This record gives sequence, structure tokens and C-alpha cells, in this order.
Amino acid sequence: GEDWAGLLEAVEKDLLVPERTEVMRIVNQALNGDVAKAKYALKVLSGGRAYYYLVGTIYPQLRRVECRIEYTSTKKE
Repeated sequence: GEDWAGLLEAVEKDLLVPERTEVMRIVNQALNGDVAKAKYALKVLSGGRAYYYLVGTIYPQLRRVECRIEYTSTKKE
């Protein structure tokens, strides 16, 4: 899933985000449950300028993979 809280934190710290105040408002909208509308709003804001900045600069910092591995060890004698 998306890390909207992490995105908001990163945008708050990055003063170079185009339309930063509006981006933060949109991200808060997603945090309040309107994810589909927020995704669309980010993509069309300023002709996509803010979205492309996020994709190139902020999203890579938020990417992660979490794995859980369970196994049973059998001792051979």
C-alpha cells in the first residue's frame, strides 16, 4: 500500500516541492480516506509538475519491501 503519512512528512521537509501547500492538503485528503481522489488530484495539479517531482524525488525514498519468512528447522543426525 501507499505510505501517505511518510509522503506527508517528506513533503513537509522538502521546500522545493512544486505547489507544496496544495500537495500537503491533497495528501491529508488521502489520509482521511479519499485515496482515489487524492491520487488523481496529485497527477493533475499544475499540469503534473508536482506529481513528476514526487515520482522523481520523494517516492524513491518511500519505497520499501517487507518480507516475513517462516521456516521449520529439522536437525539431521
